[in-house]
Amino acid sequence: MRTVPLLLLIALLCSCTLDDGTYAESQAAIIERPDIVLIESTSRLFQEGQEPLVLTAGRLSYWMDEERMEVEELHFTQNSDDGQVDITGSADHARIDTASSIMELSGSVDLSSRSAGLSISGDQLIFDTQEQTIDAPGEVHVSFDGGSLRAIGLSADLDSMHMDLGQIIDGEVVGD
Repeated sequence: MRTVPLLLLIALLCSCTLDDGTYAESQAAIIERPDIVLIESTSRLFQEGQEPLVLTAGRLSYWMDEERMEVEELHFTQNSDDGQVDITGSADHARIDTASSIMELSGSVDLSSRSAGLSISGDQLIFDTQEQTIDAPGEVHVSFDGGSLRAIGLSADLDSMHMDLGQIIDGEVVGD
């Protein structure tokens, strides 16, 4: 009779492991702490050969080593060479690679370009501010000179004013 409780005790002890500190170290590595956190801030993202992008954020977190920003409640503008506001946008959340100037925008996203005559809204946009391209894998609403449409999937080049659409859900493109 004593062998059954003794075997259960041995099995229980064998299933337990001794924490040598590696678990605590692995959990500490998961917690990321930004180098800088700014609340209600305005900053500039400089790009070679272009006007800077002016970012207004409810909360901006910056990791210097990763050259990465996480932004909540983002609003941004960029002027054209003549000093007029050309690009405006907003997003609930943004992840910005400051080395490549690529912005991953999510939540309620809006982006407009005066020079391209284009306005795009959706849940997710990727805006390459250096190349002036926009990609959207999901559903978007696009307004342009002459109409508007809803589509799933979009790729647009603001400099060349070229746009490729995935599946058009509502509306149509007339012309080239």
